[in-house]
Amino acid sequence: MDSDLSSIVLVLCLTTFVSAFYISMTRMATQGKLDRHSSAGIHTPHTQASDVAWQEGHTAALPLVYKTGWVAAITIPLIMIVELKLGQPWAVITGVAGIQCEMAILFYAMKVANKATRSAVRLGI
Repeated sequence: MDSDLSSIVLVLCLTTFVSAFYISMTRMATQGKLDRHSSAGIHTPHTQASDVAWQEGHTAALPLVYKTGWVAAITIPLIMIVELKLGQPWAVITGVAGIQCEMAILFYAMKVANKATRSAVRLGI
C-alpha cells in the first residue's frame, strides 16, 4: 500500500474508531452493561464513587458523546474532499483536526459527568 494512501486510511479509521468506541462504551454504561470496575468508561473519582454515580455520570455525558458521531460523519467526507482538492498532507491535517474535535468533546463530556455525579451525591441519590 502506498504510504500516502496508508496515512489517509489510518486517519479515516481512527476518526471512525474514536467515535464508535466511546459511543458504544458510554451507552453500555448508561444501560448498566458496563460496570465501574471495567477498563472502559469515564473513570474519575466522582464517577467511581458508586454504581449510581457511575450510571448518572454516563447518562449525563451520553448526549455529548453522541456529538462525536456527528464530528466523524462530517470529518470523513471532508477528508476525502480535501484529499482530492489539496492533496494528502492537508487531508491528514483535516483528519487530525477532526480527531482533536472528538477528544475535546470527550473531555467536556467528562466534565459534565463529574458535575452530574456531584449533584447526585449532594441530593443523596
